[in-house]
Amino acid sequence: MVSLCLRNNGVLAQFFWSKEVIFTGNKTDREDREIPTHVGEDFAQQHDMYFLETSAKEADNVERLFMEIAGELMQVIFFLF
Repeated sequence: MVSLCLRNNGVLAQFFWSKEVIFTGNKTDREDREIPTHVGEDFAQQHDMYFLETSAKEADNVERLFMEIAGELMQVIFFLF
Protein backbone atom coordinates (compact mmCIF):
# COMPACT_ATOMS: atom_id res chain seq x y z
CA MET A 1 0.00 0.00 0.00
CA VAL A 2 1.39 3.38 -1.00
CA SER A 3 0.18 6.72 0.30
CA LEU A 4 0.44 9.98 -1.60
CA CYS A 5 -0.42 13.42 -0.23
CA LEU A 6 -1.01 16.26 -2.69
CA ARG A 7 -1.97 19.87 -2.20
CA ASN A 8 -4.01 21.34 -5.05
CA ASN A 9 -5.52 24.83 -4.80
CA GLY A 10 -5.02 24.77 -1.05
CA VAL A 11 -6.87 21.49 -0.57
CA LEU A 12 -4.92 18.62 0.92
CA ALA A 13 -5.93 15.25 -0.44
CA GLN A 14 -4.53 11.90 0.54
CA PHE A 15 -4.86 8.97 -1.82
CA PHE A 16 -4.07 5.32 -1.27
CA TRP A 17 -3.49 2.76 -3.95
CA SER A 18 -1.95 -0.65 -4.36
CA LYS A 19 0.54 -1.14 -7.14
CA GLU A 20 2.69 -3.94 -8.35
CA VAL A 21 6.07 -4.33 -6.76
CA ILE A 22 9.15 -4.32 -8.96
CA PHE A 23 11.53 -7.00 -7.72
CA THR A 24 14.98 -6.06 -8.99
CA GLY A 25 18.02 -8.27 -9.31
CA ASN A 26 21.24 -6.29 -9.53
CA LYS A 27 24.89 -6.77 -10.43
CA THR A 28 24.10 -8.76 -13.57
CA ASP A 29 27.60 -7.89 -14.79
CA ARG A 30 29.17 -10.19 -12.17
CA GLU A 31 29.91 -13.86 -12.77
CA ASP A 32 29.94 -14.67 -9.03
CA ARG A 33 26.34 -13.69 -8.34
CA GLU A 34 24.86 -15.34 -5.29
CA ILE A 35 21.30 -15.62 -6.62
CA PRO A 36 20.74 -16.95 -10.15
CA THR A 37 18.25 -15.29 -12.48
CA HIS A 38 15.79 -18.20 -12.37
CA VAL A 39 15.52 -17.94 -8.56
CA GLY A 40 14.60 -14.24 -8.80
CA GLU A 41 12.13 -14.94 -11.59
CA ASP A 42 10.49 -17.74 -9.63
CA PHE A 43 10.26 -15.63 -6.46
CA ALA A 44 8.73 -12.71 -8.35
CA GLN A 45 6.22 -14.96 -10.08
CA GLN A 46 5.18 -16.62 -6.81
CA HIS A 47 4.58 -13.21 -5.22
CA ASP A 48 2.93 -11.58 -8.26
CA MET A 49 5.77 -9.10 -8.80
CA TYR A 50 7.34 -7.60 -11.87
CA PHE A 51 10.96 -8.82 -12.20
CA LEU A 52 13.82 -6.93 -13.80
CA GLU A 53 17.57 -7.43 -13.55
CA THR A 54 19.96 -4.50 -13.69
CA SER A 55 23.63 -3.61 -13.80
CA ALA A 56 24.60 -0.10 -12.81
CA LYS A 57 28.19 -0.77 -13.89
CA GLU A 58 27.13 -1.59 -17.45
CA ALA A 59 24.03 0.66 -17.36
CA ASP A 60 21.92 -2.34 -18.26
CA ASN A 61 18.17 -1.87 -17.60
CA VAL A 62 18.77 0.97 -15.13
CA GLU A 63 16.99 3.52 -17.29
CA ARG A 64 14.23 1.00 -18.03
CA LEU A 65 13.69 0.49 -14.27
CA PHE A 66 13.36 4.23 -13.67
CA MET A 67 11.06 4.60 -16.69
CA GLU A 68 8.80 1.83 -15.33
CA ILE A 69 8.57 3.61 -11.99
CA ALA A 70 8.06 7.02 -13.63
CA GLY A 71 5.32 5.58 -15.84
CA GLU A 72 3.46 4.25 -12.81
CA LEU A 73 3.77 7.60 -11.04
CA MET A 74 2.53 9.48 -14.12
CA GLN A 75 -0.57 7.26 -14.25
CA VAL A 76 -1.31 8.15 -10.62
CA ILE A 77 -0.86 11.87 -11.26
CA PHE A 78 -3.10 11.78 -14.37
CA PHE A 79 -5.71 9.91 -12.35
CA LEU A 80 -5.65 12.57 -9.63
CA PHE A 81 -5.95 15.58 -11.92
